[in-house]
Amino acid sequence: MKPPSAYSAVQSNVLSLIQDGARLLDLQMQLLTVDVREFWSRAKWGIGVLVVAGVLILATLPVLLLGIAYAIHTTWELSLAMSMAISGGAGLVLGIIALIWSVRKLTRAGERFQRSQIELSENLSWFRSMLHGDHHSP
Repeated sequence: MKPPSAYSAVQSNVLSLIQDGARLLDLQMQLLTVDVREFWSRAKWGIGVLVVAGVLILATLPVLLLGIAYAIHTTWELSLAMSMAISGGAGLVLGIIALIWSVRKLTRAGERFQRSQIELSENLSWFRSMLHGDHHSP
């Protein structure tokens, strides 16, 4: 029986390495799919609140703040300018609170992608070690 040639051994190792790389790519894509689903399930509330808050601020806030300013003006007999400043400041504070809340929700939702980044980094490190001849399992 003739021993296998060096060429066939190299060919077998290269094919094995390509198969392992393809498996890692498939697993990485599956993990990314799961992470994207989890991101959207967590982010939908933050995005929804952000959109609604933006629409409400842009559409109704000027009219509402002017109405509040006139109510302050007539109730406490403050100047119209002071009343508008008070109502504008209150609207600004509420808008900032809504913005901070939505940014926090979106930040927490995006943390799920960190798992994919870590896994990809480990897979690439293993793949590089395989290319350089340092054979360890992933």
